[in-house]
Amino acid sequence: MAFYVHLAPLQISSPITYANDNSTGHANPTAIGCTNHMCSQEQRFQLLKSHCEKNPQLKDSYDEEDSQSYSHLLVDDKHKLLYCALPKAASTTFYNMFYFSYTGKLLKQVHCKSCWEEQGLVFLNQFSKPERDQRLRDYYKIMVVRHPLDRLVSGWNGKYTRPYSHATWRLHGPRMIEMFRKLQENTTLQQEIEKGATFDEFVRYVNYLETTDGEDHNQHWRPHHRLCHPCSIHYDLMSK
Repeated sequence: MAFYVHLAPLQISSPITYANDNSTGHANPTAIGCTNHMCSQEQRFQLLKSHCEKNPQLKDSYDEEDSQSYSHLLVDDKHKLLYCALPKAASTTFYNMFYFSYTGKLLKQVHCKSCWEEQGLVFLNQFSKPERDQRLRDYYKIMVVRHPLDRLVSGWNGKYTRPYSHATWRLHGPRMIEMFRKLQENTTLQQEIEKGATFDEFVRYVNYLETTDGEDHNQHWRPHHRLCHPCSIHYDLMSK
């Protein structure tokens, strides 16, 4: 069964500058012919190239010799595709589109990673360097992006509005409350943790991770360029 991705023209949103990146010189979409903030693929890649050239530090997180640089690139050998699975940017939907293209079935448990792996859908970091290089050279490469603030809010809604429902909360929730909440008289930290975090605490925590050496973001809101490396990997299609 053929596998197709149908995509409309893409909307350019306002860029977000991350503190540790010191990004400068954001290109103006209208300057290259985009109308009503809508750009063609060619124009989008032109904007990307310009931004990468003006901000070489955006390549710092990429090391072609390190397999972990490719830990979010899903390999579809059947259709000769590489897809950068950016969390909170429809990645689960895309995983299951790939699964359907292999099996003709929809997963009942949409986060069944072992189900994808049983079909041979694995990430590029699991291959040897010659195998990685061959796929990077010959396969069609897709990256789906989302506005950073949209991803941040989606990460909050999906991971922190239901305390203790998943590992992400257990790893980060108590820590952000301990760091940013002032305990009231006659209350304990555990009592405050049981109330859950606030969005303000979450934003302050994300900012702390971004501006503190030795800290890093959870993958659900880590910046695009640190997961998909678009300034180093030459994608064939960027969608939003």
